[in-house]
Amino acid sequence: MKTAIRSLLLTAALCVTSHAAFATQVYFDDFSSNKGWTLGPKWQIGATSVSPAGQGQDPALDHSATSDNGVLGAGLGTNIGAPDGLHGLYYATSPVYNLSNVDGVHLSFARWLNSDYSPYMTSRIEVYDGSNWQQIYNNGGTGVFDQAWVMQDYNVSAYADHNALFAVRFSYDVTSSGVFTIGGWNVDDLGLSGTVPEPGSLALLALGAAGLLLSRRRA
Repeated sequence: MKTAIRSLLLTAALCVTSHAAFATQVYFDDFSSNKGWTLGPKWQIGATSVSPAGQGQDPALDHSATSDNGVLGAGLGTNIGAPDGLHGLYYATSPVYNLSNVDGVHLSFARWLNSDYSPYMTSRIEVYDGSNWQQIYNNGGTGVFDQAWVMQDYNVSAYADHNALFAVRFSYDVTSSGVFTIGGWNVDDLGLSGTVPEPGSLALLALGAAGLLLSRRRA
């Protein structure tokens, strides 16, 4: 009788756990301060302001309209490209996000990007899959001239699900003379969302597993 009860308990726990999960935002950054980002040349976290006239300017206000006016950006309130000369990729790299218990991960953020195109400049986004950086965006031969905040959403589940070492990095380079004088990257309200198990379901699963283990030991 006890063995049957324990087996039933495990079965119920597995059934509940397989369905009891909910979608939620697991990380969020409004860039009101630097929460662990590693910033290469030109990259800053701080108050945005309009850059001098060029081929696309930085915004006057952040996306979330908070008093800190904070964003992640390349040369906040200044221009990049021609003023800096040729250079390799300059990175802004996030802290590590532990997504070991998350499924169906999406990366979202507000973008205000002004970027020249290849072969003069490229702007990129990469994510870390636990072993290598994987590119999810490259403007390539297309110039980008945002004149407002544009929401972006990327399904990164192939790289992020159950990844305890997930990270994001934004970058740009200047690779040819004749590049525009331009505003560059501005990022705000970055979030990671996905499906996580209900805490109660995890407890039921653990209880059921313990019951099965005890049954096997007494068998």
